[in-house]
Amino acid sequence: ANEKIPTLMEVLQLGKNQCRFEIELKTTSEQFVRQIVQTITELHLGNKVEFTSAHLPILIKLKQLMPAATIGVFFQPPPEWMQKKEWYAQVVDYLLLTQAKVAHLPFATVDKTIIAILHKNKKMVHAADCNSPKEISHVIKLGVDQLSTNNPKLALEIIGKPIINTILL
Repeated sequence: ANEKIPTLMEVLQLGKNQCRFEIELKTTSEQFVRQIVQTITELHLGNKVEFTSAHLPILIKLKQLMPAATIGVFFQPPPEWMQKKEWYAQVVDYLLLTQAKVAHLPFATVDKTIIAILHKNKKMVHAADCNSPKEISHVIKLGVDQLSTNNPKLALEIIGKPIINTILL
């Protein structure tokens, strides 16, 4: 009850030399984006942070302010009417239009084809919501670059190496 929630600066300073960060931007103001860019720049962490958001305009603005920033885009499964080939093309197009490097894909959409297409386009694949041993092992065998899970201890046991820490803002 008396725990103090750390500030972004405190978290970044604590992990500065120990890990990489994924910062999900949930606020949509330009002032907020400018403050984030200033904080990351002051700490010289630009190469240790991936920025994600459900708000594409925020990611585009961040990329304008910080051209070297690594951007990750969240994707939803394709609608039932859409052919997989069309969805694959749409994922690549969104990444190119936003100048993003990472596709955050729901577990059920991750397959060999999308991984091959994204890797061919020099993009990274993030498998989202991998929570069981079977899911984690499956995406690792497929060759994803990173994953998210509600069970980091299990993921570390299966993967055998550190995973990216996530900070939600």
